[in-house]
Amino acid sequence: MTNKPVSAQDKFMLRLPDGMREAIAERAKENGRSMNSEIIQMIQDCLDGKVAESRPAVFISNELIDKIIGIAESIEEIKDKQNQLDSKKKP
Repeated sequence: MTNKPVSAQDKFMLRLPDGMREAIAERAKENGRSMNSEIIQMIQDCLDGKVAESRPAVFISNELIDKIIGIAESIEEIKDKQNQLDSKKKP
């Protein structure tokens, strides 16, 4: 941190959306820090590039991936059969 007395440190007023204060307090408690220290750590992590993009992570199970692959293969088979039927119709 810094050796400046608290009165000499930069200050910034911030409005938090409903529920965010409680979420920060819980996270700070889990990490054994004050809310101020937790917020500073979160900002520092973001500035250091330690935070992933803000888009939510999507988890797709292997079972779902297998089903999607199966559907894609079925579509290809249907296309092949349709092409065979179309070629038989042409004189």
